[in-house]
Amino acid sequence: MNRSGPANALSGSRDPMIVTGIILFALAAFAFQSAAFNFYHGIIDARAGPTPFGLRLPSVIAALVTTFLVVRLVFKVHGIGRLDLVENRFVGMKSRGMYETPGGTILHLAHRGIEQITLDRGAAHLKDELAPKYAQLIYNGFWFSPEREMLQAAIDHSQAKVSGTVRLKLYKGSVSVVGRKSPNSLYSAGIVTFEDDAGAYDQRDAAGFIKLNALRLRLLGRRDGR
Repeated sequence: MNRSGPANALSGSRDPMIVTGIILFALAAFAFQSAAFNFYHGIIDARAGPTPFGLRLPSVIAALVTTFLVVRLVFKVHGIGRLDLVENRFVGMKSRGMYETPGGTILHLAHRGIEQITLDRGAAHLKDELAPKYAQLIYNGFWFSPEREMLQAAIDHSQAKVSGTVRLKLYKGSVSVVGRKSPNSLYSAGIVTFEDDAGAYDQRDAAGFIKLNALRLRLLGRRDGR
């Protein structure tokens, strides 16, 4: 949802210096709420639905839309997903808009939460680099462009192992990931200790790694007299 136009108590003002949304945030719920979402290949598992409500919806496609609307309806009381933004329009002007999308914000953060333990570092970083270009193409109306389809193929491939459950905490305009698990998790409590890791990590290996990565810096320092 986008609110823009003349000043009023709810939507704000076209003047980018005027504070907006005070009343809306004041009306946010006083108690925090927890929610858990399941993902399968990067897509919200709408058949399970938001677990606090025990939803079981028969049609997957219809369930995706229904789940999004349910999340928006139920969790909007926390004031999540409100954004005061001055954006660059495709036609060249700058425009101030007050956006409100609780459903999109919550599900996006939940999806990022499950990606944290299922995506390889390189794949995760590349996906983050592609995201602004993908968003720009959609914003400018190029959904059916070949470049959007190329990016979509790469993103779809990245989601092959993005399955699992994410737990969120919602309160007063904020939503936080507080737990995540996946059968495809790359996280290992044993390896991350750096101690009792059955030989997965040897600190002596770091010496050669550091020396190789510092070679270009040593060459620069030798040239520049540092």
